[in-house]
Amino acid sequence: MILSILCKYKLANLKNKPVFDKSYNMSRHKTEDFRLTLSDSSTADHIWSLKFKRSQFLVTAITVIVVLSGAYFALYGLTPIRTLIPGYPNAETKRKAIESAIRIDSLEKIIVRWELYSDNLLRVVSGEAPMNIDSIFNAKSLESDSAPDAEAAGSDSTLRALVASESRFEIKNTAERILPLEGIHFFSPVKGVITGEYDRFLHPYIEITTSENNAVASVLEGTVVSTSWSDTDGYAICIPQGLKDPAGKPGWNVGYPSQEGMTVDDVDFVCTLARKLRKEYGFSKSATFLTGMSNGGEMCYLTAMRKPKAFTAVASIAGLSLLWMFEKYPVSGPVPFMEVHGTEDRTSEWLGDPDNAGGWGAYAPVPVAVGRVVNADGCVSQTVEELPVREGRNKVTLYKFGRGIPAANGRPMEVWLYEVKGGNHSWSDADMDTYEETWKFFSKWM
Repeated sequence: MILSILCKYKLANLKNKPVFDKSYNMSRHKTEDFRLTLSDSSTADHIWSLKFKRSQFLVTAITVIVVLSGAYFALYGLTPIRTLIPGYPNAETKRKAIESAIRIDSLEKIIVRWELYSDNLLRVVSGEAPMNIDSIFNAKSLESDSAPDAEAAGSDSTLRALVASESRFEIKNTAERILPLEGIHFFSPVKGVITGEYDRFLHPYIEITTSENNAVASVLEGTVVSTSWSDTDGYAICIPQGLKDPAGKPGWNVGYPSQEGMTVDDVDFVCTLARKLRKEYGFSKSATFLTGMSNGGEMCYLTAMRKPKAFTAVASIAGLSLLWMFEKYPVSGPVPFMEVHGTEDRTSEWLGDPDNAGGWGAYAPVPVAVGRVVNADGCVSQTVEELPVREGRNKVTLYKFGRGIPAANGRPMEVWLYEVKGGNHSWSDADMDTYEETWKFFSKWM
């Protein structure tokens, strides 16, 4: 086989030139056409040929290069094949990197402990009183016997003022949500490495990579007072954050008078967030629950009315149902529902506030609000249970409404109402194991 390339020259000026005139320079005539030919070397038979111009060749070559480059980047950028590139980190490498970061953090804490231990030995040797090292945090606080630093004291007072201002939702000077300080525990939601920053619209949560079987805890707007982990019933809890109202108070938009002018649809936000988390992290759609205290409790009622299928079950703690919700949103479907409420709650009154005397907007009595859900769930039975009374604490009565419309898992719908006689505006965890009771209710629908 012979592969040859023939070129066609512009010969317009060869007219008056001798054929064998060596003085004529052929190089100044540009090549106009090309032909790529494939022929048999033994017989000189023509097999195949391709004719093309210079411009066509350049366009074709550029197109081929662009297409091949695009295919290359698509293949290695969007498929697992990229992990075959030497030096490219795969999932195992990333996992080991994260584990190493967590392990380094633990080693740093151990080093700090050893430094404190060494300092304690020096104190003993020099005759000074040793420090009481119960934990690394206590040790740090006892590291110096001198008076508190002025700058630190200033920061502490600023933090106290911020916590005090954000722990209530003020509508007017006579209406404040004051949470009791006794029993409140401050804690970090999870221990790990932050791998994704928060953005309300583009990335509405913080991504934290932590060790396996580590509990992540919080709820809708309110105060978290405890967290736990079960080896048999593991769970993950998302930490959403409501926007600020016109007065600068953060919370969920449930139609308080102070939230007039807010246009954010927090029900749609919470439901969209739940779908996004299920899609990205593989969480179970049949085991996604919603709970919240106080303003978060109102969000539970509003979500149950508008999007009853968005969550498997809903639990409101010290929440209320505003009358505007009754008028605008009939309960559109059944949903397992739970409410924990104190009869002496002076913020969210057990008997309601139809005249808006408290400034939160007119709202229905707790039994009426719960009864509305009972009716939507089609419950036709009621049982009454008395929880064991803790020493010196309030009596708790559980009203169970059952035999309702079948839920997704086939169980008949149920609504549980915990009446804490004499209870205030809180999680009621001093009178009952609120967290265990909530999980007991949620686990029925998994």
